[in-house]
Amino acid sequence: MLVVDLSGSIGPAQYATIHKTLTVLGAQPNRHVGLVFFSDIATEVLPPQTPASELAAVSRFFVGDPGATLKQTDALKGNPWMDAFAGGTAIYRGLNVARRALEQVRARHGHIVLISDLADDQILRTRTALLRIAAAKLQLRVLGLDPTEAAKRLYLDVFGPQVFVASPTLAASTRGDQPERATGTRKPIPAALFAVVLLALFAWRQTPLRLRATER
Repeated sequence: MLVVDLSGSIGPAQYATIHKTLTVLGAQPNRHVGLVFFSDIATEVLPPQTPASELAAVSRFFVGDPGATLKQTDALKGNPWMDAFAGGTAIYRGLNVARRALEQVRARHGHIVLISDLADDQILRTRTALLRIAAAKLQLRVLGLDPTEAAKRLYLDVFGPQVFVASPTLAASTRGDQPERATGTRKPIPAALFAVVLLALFAWRQTPLRLRATER
């Protein structure tokens, strides 16, 4: 699940990174992704079973200029989600939506990739959201949009230094979500159980042959 920050502190310079991440992920075949946007509220744009190729329809709205300033945000009004958010930041809302979506489909190897500057209005609630992600045994990766060291501390405390990735390519390289309800997925049979079944089948096939030999 991608969780993307669209708060008031995110502008054209950050949009370039968001666009690249969506593009890299969308180019990966046989992968499922979900997408959540947030600022002061959060909304699920794509559910976790969505083919990654569908990100191309979203990434075209995030063509930013790395050299642009926040004053040029008016040039981004073509983004259809911009008017839905008031500009505040509540990261915990985006994280909670992503976690619940993965839990609902019982995703195996579930990952959440947060793309944000981590400027947060609700630190205590975000900490609770991070602890719930850890308790659910979901992986979290953060692609920071120039966050401060103080803002990064919360994520380091809960998940350790591996939580941060340095580039969109690394953010997209995490193992894809595999919802158990997706078409064609099955739970694997444990190796020990499979071996027992094979031995039982072999013994059953061999026993009648030994009996016929004795009768002769």
